[in-house]
Amino acid sequence: MMSVKKFDITIREGKGFDPAVLIKGLKAKYGGLYTKKLKIENLTYDNEVVSEKVSGLQNSIRRGKKLPPIIVIPTNEKDVYKVVDGNHRVAAYLREGIHEIEALIPNGT
Repeated sequence: MMSVKKFDITIREGKGFDPAVLIKGLKAKYGGLYTKKLKIENLTYDNEVVSEKVSGLQNSIRRGKKLPPIIVIPTNEKDVYKVVDGNHRVAAYLREGIHEIEALIPNGT
């Protein structure tokens, strides 16, 4: 289990993690989220992923399916974000040679 402490919010990932709860909390705290394309090189993420899940996402990308945006929070480094939901999508895009990904970012950050 991993915890990221940022902006007085503790986010816990692991079994049973629900991104809808995270989105609701971020919207309440910051008045909403905005979408932005980010370069994957500017993300910190967990690269320990389930290969079968990544392969399935790669197949979806190849078929032209639009995947949901990842959810990120800013780090203390300028223009660097921590992925709190979407590590498998990041891996799938990288394996497909795509180096930008759509992300949800808290307003005012």
